[in-house]
Amino acid sequence: MIVAIVAEGERVSPHFGRSEGFILAEVDDGSVKSRSAVQAPTRHECGALAGLFAQHKVDTVIVGGIGAGAIGHLKATGIEVVSGAAGDIDEVLSDFIEGKLLSGDAVCSGDHDHSGQCHHHGPGTHH
Repeated sequence: MIVAIVAEGERVSPHFGRSEGFILAEVDDGSVKSRSAVQAPTRHECGALAGLFAQHKVDTVIVGGIGAGAIGHLKATGIEVVSGAAGDIDEVLSDFIEGKLLSGDAVCSGDHDHSGQCHHHGPGTHH
C-alpha cells in the first residue's frame, strides 16, 4: 500500500492545496518499507494532484484539511482520503498503520470557493 501524507516540513499540512509537497510511504506488513518526498507542483490544474497520486499508485492520502472538490477528484481515481490529521508525519503515519488514525470532519468551507470551479495557482492557493 502506498500512503501519501500532505506535508509542510515534517508536519502534516493543514490544507491539501497549500502543501509544500508530499511524503510517499510504502507500507507493508505493518511497517514502512520505503519513504520519499515529492515536491508539489508550483502550478497545477483542477484534479492534477489526484492524477499525480494515481501515477505514484497511491492508495490513501492523509491531510489536515481538504476541499470537497479535491476529495471528489481523489475518490474518482480510487484513492481514499483521511482528513483531520495533525502533527508530526512519522507519528501520524505510525497511528495510521496501527489503525488509530480516523478521518475527521476537515472538509474546507467558508472563505474558500468550492462551487465547482478550481482555482489552483501553486502553493498558497486554495483547494
